[in-house]
Amino acid sequence: MPHPKFAGISPLALLVALLPLAPFARADPRFTVTVTPNHHVVVAEAGTVRGRFEFAHDASSAARRNETYKPFLHLFDETGRAPITKGPGGEYTHHRGIFIGWMKILHDGKTYDRWTMQGGEQIVLADPEWTSGPASASIAATIAWNDGAGRPLLRERRELVFHRAPAPAHVVVDVTSHLESAQGELRLDGDPEHGGVHFRAASEVDRKNVLYTFPGAGAVARRLRDPAWIAMTFPLGERTFSVVQINHPANPKDSRVSAYRDYARMGYFPTTVLRPGERVTVSYRFVACAGPVPAADMIQDLANRFTGHADAPPAELTVRAAEVPPPPSPRKK
Repeated sequence: MPHPKFAGISPLALLVALLPLAPFARADPRFTVTVTPNHHVVVAEAGTVRGRFEFAHDASSAARRNETYKPFLHLFDETGRAPITKGPGGEYTHHRGIFIGWMKILHDGKTYDRWTMQGGEQIVLADPEWTSGPASASIAATIAWNDGAGRPLLRERRELVFHRAPAPAHVVVDVTSHLESAQGELRLDGDPEHGGVHFRAASEVDRKNVLYTFPGAGAVARRLRDPAWIAMTFPLGERTFSVVQINHPANPKDSRVSAYRDYARMGYFPTTVLRPGERVTVSYRFVACAGPVPAADMIQDLANRFTGHADAPPAELTVRAAEVPPPPSPRKK
């Protein structure tokens, strides 16, 4: 029975009358997406930039081509003011944020390099599609990997999905690429240093203090095959950041990893064959934090949510210092 005070009032009118008296629930931070046509897409959470997908392409000069010959994803620090990833230029200009490519794409007796981008480009064909909401935001782009004549060698559908990140992480983004051949059978090959899906930290990294973390006791990066995840800690100026790359079990098997360089780059290197009419998908989750690598149980929880598996966290972790390349050999006189 309604309270006598409200007798004779319709339920709808009663609801409207009570609304001003109800406490205001705190709204969840909302993801927003801002597109600059022919240039980039910015994803923000509660007004704080989390990532920027760079997709400009400009072949008007050699310099502009080198700056824009492939799309990539910048990740930002927790303030949203500074990227923690590298852009064009600097040492190994083709290393850019989170990026994908293979140095050896084999087709019909020829080899194409879509890692250092010799003789071709990865071109986003139109402004990316996007969605946003209180819990996530997504970007989807169609990309042509062209041969030397400007014809598509393969086609990619790249999907980036940002999620709310549990502390101490401030970015969780899933990066998925669906790959299809456009010219018959293709083999994606090479080596872990020049192929796959990689993360490159900003150029200002303190190389003497870059660390890598792996699941399992005594893990050695060069011997790993299909690890559940790999992680890296890298100082930038007075601050330290970390990133975890989580492998999806549906990815091509026998993937090796690159996680040992002192300039702070890591990634998975799967090899595969693209046959006409078939699609190959590679998918990884990236988790970025201000500070050290998160605890193993948090990484495992994020991995379980990504893969749909409920595996126990690893019993031990292995932390290794980055490898320092040997000095160049002196030239013989």
